[in-house]
Formats: sequence, structure tokens, C-alpha cells
Amino acid sequence: MELFSSRLLFEIDIEEGPQKQYSEELYLVKASNEFEAFHKSQAKGIAESEIFKNKFGRNVKWRFIGVVDLVKLNSELGVISVDSKTIEPHSPKEYLQGLRDK
Repeated sequence: MELFSSRLLFEIDIEEGPQKQYSEELYLVKASNEFEAFHKSQAKGIAESEIFKNKFGRNVKWRFIGVVDLVKLNSELGVISVDSKTIEPHSPKEYLQGLRDK
């Protein structure tokens, strides 16, 4: 089995809300190949789609849009990078202090 990183996109539509929101969610998927990983990812996204009431009693539609990224993870060294981001803070000192305070 191989390990894949799968990014799923969801549309969030809140009744009487100002505008639609979108959520990108990252999943790790075990599969024999990319085709199987894609279909497992799609099934997960469909299963996560739902309509529910939020704490204000408004209907929330959580709708699966699709698999927007699927990457086979290379684990040759026993270490896998799942996600990364580059930060350009306004104040590096405050940014680093905020990380230490967590």
C-alpha cells in the first residue's frame, strides 16, 4: 500500500449568510495506486457532505466540490512531509514569540 496526500474542497453555504465559504481539507489516504486513492478521496468527500443547523438555528450546507490535489508521498527515509507554508510576517519577532507562547 502507498500513502497519498489528498486535498478535498468543500463549499459551505449558510442560510442568510453574506457569502459562500470554502474549506480545503487535507487527508492521508492508504491505497494501492493513484486511481484507488482518488476514488477513496471522492467517497470520503461525498460522505462528509451534509446539511445541519448551526448554533444560531440556520441551515448550513456542507457540499463536496471535488478532489483538488492528490500527491503520492515519498517515504524513502521514513519521514513524510504532509504540508508546508511560507510565512512572511509583519514582525518576525512577534511571530516567533507567538509560536513559543502556544
